[in-house]
Amino acid sequence: CFGRAVGGLLKYAGLPGAGGFVEPGIYAMVGAGAMLAGVSRLTLSLAVVLFELTGGLTYVVPFMLAVLMGKWTGDLMTNGRSIYDVHA
Repeated sequence: CFGRAVGGLLKYAGLPGAGGFVEPGIYAMVGAGAMLAGVSRLTLSLAVVLFELTGGLTYVVPFMLAVLMGKWTGDLMTNGRSIYDVHA
C-alpha cells in the first residue's frame, strides 16, 4: 500500500522510470516483497517469484535489495526467528 502511494507520487511528479514514466505497480510489488520477506524470511525464492511476475530484468535489483532489507529488518526485530518458528 505504501509502495503504491510512493510510486503514484513519483509518477505525479513526472520523474522518469526504467521504461519511461514511473510505474506505481512496480513500487507496490517491491513493498509487498519486502513485507513478505520480513515475515517469512524467504529471500532468493521470493526474489525469483517477483522477477517471474514482471518478466523483466530491469526490476531484479530492486526486488533483491528490498527482499534482503526486509529479511534483515525482520531478523533484527525477532532475533532471527521467523513467524513459522514463533508459532510452531
